[in-house]
Amino acid sequence: SESERDREQKVLALLICRFGTGPSRIHVKQQFYARNEEPEEDYMRYLDVLEQLRSRGFRNESIGESRYGILQSFIEGSSSQELHQMLAGNYAD
Repeated sequence: SESERDREQKVLALLICRFGTGPSRIHVKQQFYARNEEPEEDYMRYLDVLEQLRSRGFRNESIGESRYGILQSFIEGSSSQELHQMLAGNYAD
């Protein structure tokens, strides 16, 4: 009904005012886990993007947990098999 739609719009407007309109943390976490190195992307740019996504999606974790998660994603998402093998060997658990 129209009154329900108006109420939903008011609630949505209230939430936007209070929390903003950016992507949810769940969405950012999904982006982080799905992110692989893009063709023609250098390693530093790829690492920067992972760090940005991690800091936005995982706000409450410790620095150590964050660094470990970034490292694991960097290793897994690297397009270079040689780099992937070298890093996996150097940073194996």
